[in-house]
Amino acid sequence: MPRSYITSRHDALYADAVYGLFSDLGKKVVVQLLPAATDAVFCGNCIWDPVHQCSTGNYNRTGPQPFTGKVCPVCSGKGRISQMQPVRVPDAIVRFGRVTQTDGKMFMPEGELPHGFARLRAKIRWLAPAQTAQCWYLDGVRHSRVGEVRKRGLKTNVIIEVLLRQDE
Repeated sequence: MPRSYITSRHDALYADAVYGLFSDLGKKVVVQLLPAATDAVFCGNCIWDPVHQCSTGNYNRTGPQPFTGKVCPVCSGKGRISQMQPVRVPDAIVRFGRVTQTDGKMFMPEGELPHGFARLRAKIRWLAPAQTAQCWYLDGVRHSRVGEVRKRGLKTNVIIEVLLRQDE
């Protein structure tokens, strides 16, 4: 039976080195989890206006935060509360593709990404949000996931890798 040349000590050293890279090179990337229409529930603090599809700006007398102004403090005047909130991923490493659009006739070195693509690497704890995210915002620009979220590591998975394409 073959022995593994990668020990737990090697795995721990690799994890420490990768986490050090994330703290040195990482930047903040906002992952926006967009809820479906069924995920939004009516605000329990204000009165819903079915004609205008928003809050009427009046307290419903049963909510947790009474207010006298026109904007509900719970839903910010929207009348609905989304159950999924934007998640900020700290210390993610992003490698963007080519800056300029090419005509497709130019040679592209192996591993280089074309214009409009980005490769994101983050810590493994962001696996579940990454798999359910419908869109990603990198520096305010909307991106969509291409393919599956990949797990990377030696013996244990330490990071995730996601390929993203800029939306039009």
